[in-house]
Amino acid sequence: MTVSDAQRDLLHTLGYLHLVHGEPGRALELLELAASAAPDHAGIRRTMALACLADGRAARALELIDGLQADARSDDRAVLVLLRCRALLKLHRLDEARRLFPEFIRMRSAESAS
Repeated sequence: MTVSDAQRDLLHTLGYLHLVHGEPGRALELLELAASAAPDHAGIRRTMALACLADGRAARALELIDGLQADARSDDRAVLVLLRCRALLKLHRLDEARRLFPEFIRMRSAESAS
């Protein structure tokens, strides 16, 4: 099935809406369809990571975050560090999350200063 850019964007938006309305499982279904049409779309993958966290799939969220961090723009890096901290916390990797959180604070402070 071929999905147009408009359909992909609609799937992404619907997935996001399901996520914010407490239906992360349904959100993931829609986001997976959107991602199949645009596997390199960072916005879709970031929303999928959020949905995975909300659905208790922290390991999958961490995989998505790792992929996003590899090619993230500088203005996305702080958000990805925070998402990574959340995933690590859900995986009970508290020491890693504690070590990483100051990096998020530093990055946010640097963004605010510029």
